[in-house]
Amino acid sequence: MRFEKNIVYLKPNMSPLIVPLMIQMMDDDVIFCYERYNKICPLCEGKLNANGRYPISINKCIDVEKQQYFCKECKESFITNIDLVDKNSCYMKEISLQGLNLGSIDYISLEKMSEIIEQFYGHAPAKQTILNHIDNNYEEFITKEEEKIEKELKKANIKPSGVYHYDEQYIFISKELYLRLIILDNKTKMIIAEELVHNNKFNKKFVKKFIHTNLNNLPLKGIITDGVNYYPEIIDELGVEHQL
Repeated sequence: MRFEKNIVYLKPNMSPLIVPLMIQMMDDDVIFCYERYNKICPLCEGKLNANGRYPISINKCIDVEKQQYFCKECKESFITNIDLVDKNSCYMKEISLQGLNLGSIDYISLEKMSEIIEQFYGHAPAKQTILNHIDNNYEEFITKEEEKIEKELKKANIKPSGVYHYDEQYIFISKELYLRLIILDNKTKMIIAEELVHNNKFNKKFVKKFIHTNLNNLPLKGIITDGVNYYPEIIDELGVEHQL
């Protein structure tokens, strides 16, 4: 942090939540501006020159500015990014993740999510904003959750029981029919294997390869399926019991 006349310059890693606290101790005409860690162009390593400031209202209630820069060498412009704020949003990352966090606990309407967020952060995002945050962060959120679960499963050292369920789930993606093939452990309820395949590639041969490949080298006592007519032949080749 540094001070220059009526401007307080903040580094990108500083939380915007300190701004309301500092405003209470300073004059009303003070400007809070985020600046880069260094003034070197990331493209040509030339010197960056300050070139105006860009206003942003973080969480729609914290007014700050972001320093803009211009490189005379490569003629490119850059704007300071704030570490704790989504690049394509004015909301802090912890707020943009609240929709997914709340939804992972229980079913909560978008309206109720907005009310809960307001209680903790002082601003109620619009329902569409929360939905956009969920869509934008879903893949990264799920990946991190899966990594956490995998670590816990490794610690628990859960062994396959030898009895498995096999089934398919029908899914439409961009109006195209896909099938999600799943092998599930009957006792532990863990997913042993899953694969998404387009309907055009789905057939008996594909199912056989999926089951045989993913159960290879695992304890195998029996397989539970529904009544598709070619399942018995596939499972008989494994030499185990077949339960409908």
